[in-house]
Amino acid sequence: MNKPLWDRVRSELEMAGRMAEGVIDEGRMRLDAFRARKRADKAATQLGWAYYRASAAQTPPDEAQLKKLSDEIGLHENEARRLEEQVAEIERTRAGRGPVSD
Repeated sequence: MNKPLWDRVRSELEMAGRMAEGVIDEGRMRLDAFRARKRADKAATQLGWAYYRASAAQTPPDEAQLKKLSDEIGLHENEARRLEEQVAEIERTRAGRGPVSD
């Protein structure tokens, strides 16, 4: 008689543990997405300053630097978008709507 009770308790504890892990993973993804957006913003600021300095000095901007910064912005934007999509998928699943099929 006690065994089924303990089995249920153990099952509930395991489920609660999985849910807690999911929440922690979601929080980590949100933080990583935020950090990726901040890195993209920093690169965009550097890109703006590179254009400004070249304009103020009346010289052509350093094309290699502009390309590097543009590529960096794209990389971080893509990373943030990917993470945000994963978080949105988790939210849809949690809301009972399940994964979105293409």
